[in-house]
Amino acid sequence: MDYKREIDRIEKLIEDNNARLVQDIKRHETELQEKCQQIESLKKLIERTRKEQENDLAMLKQRHEQILSLEQETHQIKQKKLETHLKQAQQATLMEAVLNEFEQEQHLHPPRASSLPIPTTHHPPSLIHINPKNNPYMCQKYIPKEAISWPMPPPRF
Repeated sequence: MDYKREIDRIEKLIEDNNARLVQDIKRHETELQEKCQQIESLKKLIERTRKEQENDLAMLKQRHEQILSLEQETHQIKQKKLETHLKQAQQATLMEAVLNEFEQEQHLHPPRASSLPIPTTHHPPSLIHINPKNNPYMCQKYIPKEAISWPMPPPRF
């Protein structure tokens, strides 16, 4: 009987160990499944993040290319404007030099008698007569009598 009890006790220990091992295996299986699910969700998250980064990078590249092309266009426009201003300045400088040379050449030659204008009419100062009645500055109504200084007379034509 002693052996039988010992065998029963050992069998009971084995059954308890088996039951504990089965529980441990089930617990490990559930933990393993949870870990696999976490890994899958992390893989999905990583893939989604990678795609978002690729999209963001593509958008940044596209925006950079747009900005670069706009900068190139504005640079070309500015360069064309500067070139036209330079050409105009060069033409103005050239024209000024030509005119200066022409003026110098004209001053070196004495004027010819045939090129001088000949007056066709002669008006001596005694013939020029200003009618004070038709001149508003000479009218008695407009002459300041108490003025300290007289107004400037009108120009004669």
